[in-house]
Amino acid sequence: MYYPSSRSAVNFILTSALALCPALAGCSAAPEDSSDQSAAAATTTTWTPVLKCNHGLTIDADQNERRNLQAVIRDPSAVAWLSARPGAGGIGTKNEKGEIVLKGTVTRGIFSPADFTSFAQTGFFARDSNDPAARVTRIGNDGVKVQLVSFATGKEVEASNWTFWNCH
Repeated sequence: MYYPSSRSAVNFILTSALALCPALAGCSAAPEDSSDQSAAAATTTTWTPVLKCNHGLTIDADQNERRNLQAVIRDPSAVAWLSARPGAGGIGTKNEKGEIVLKGTVTRGIFSPADFTSFAQTGFFARDSNDPAARVTRIGNDGVKVQLVSFATGKEVEASNWTFWNCH
């Protein structure tokens, strides 16, 4: 009769235990790093358009928190003009899709075009966290104005603006 050495017996037992481990409730293994998936799931927002302008601007509301808004600028001429003259902290530069996305929060949820009046995107740094770097404002019933703002000698200065019409 063959008797395995103690070393091969231990290897056999460990290999068998590891093979059965996923089926057993008491086994623990190093968890896979799912932080990328969790972070992506936590930051995924579903946006619903509430106002569209015929010339490349959409105002979206977060489906889960309708006070969170974004303005997505897709018009190539507007993107070129605004991104060449960004606001404070570089707000207004285009993303990899060639769009400018501005985000802000309002006090009341936006559910229809009539609900939208304006929002501001504030700066990224503690010293300017309350200062606007961009403003998106409704003009009458038909337009929306986007302003990118910078600061010179402590005073707010408009870096650039673009007005979109035929907004519904």
